[in-house]
Amino acid sequence: MHYKPHRIHRRSRSPLDFILPFLIIICVGVVLVLSAQLYFALTEEPLDDKVEIYLADGSARFLPWGMSDWQNVYSGMNFLPGDALRTSKEGRAVLKFFNGSYMRVAPNSEVVLQEVSRDDTSDEILVILNGGEVWVNVQEEIGKTTNFNVRTENLIIKNT
Repeated sequence: MHYKPHRIHRRSRSPLDFILPFLIIICVGVVLVLSAQLYFALTEEPLDDKVEIYLADGSARFLPWGMSDWQNVYSGMNFLPGDALRTSKEGRAVLKFFNGSYMRVAPNSEVVLQEVSRDDTSDEILVILNGGEVWVNVQEEIGKTTNFNVRTENLIIKNT
């Protein structure tokens, strides 16, 4: 009997054989990053005294408290106590407060959110109007008092 060595046939490799491990690593990385973002979004404590900015027209800029550089405003941004908002010549913005109240800020106006607080019996909001015009629609919750004040250089406007 004659023994013939058995030949090992290697299959030819396609480009997919080289790319597939990298694609799997990238997919696993994306899943991990998205999972971490979802976890932090679900465990983040909500702001009880949340104020959001929405642009109705044109553009606006805001100055975060303690900063010196004005930044562009994007709809849905949080507006925190101490922050300032300035609308452009064509700009109109809306501030949506945690209790359902709204403040429309007219073009060429500047406001500063001085105080925002909330407890079981009352909501306290103080906005300083440095120039321009605002329109306020105050919403009161049943069983709660809402003190929404707009202070200008010469007077304080209180909701009644």
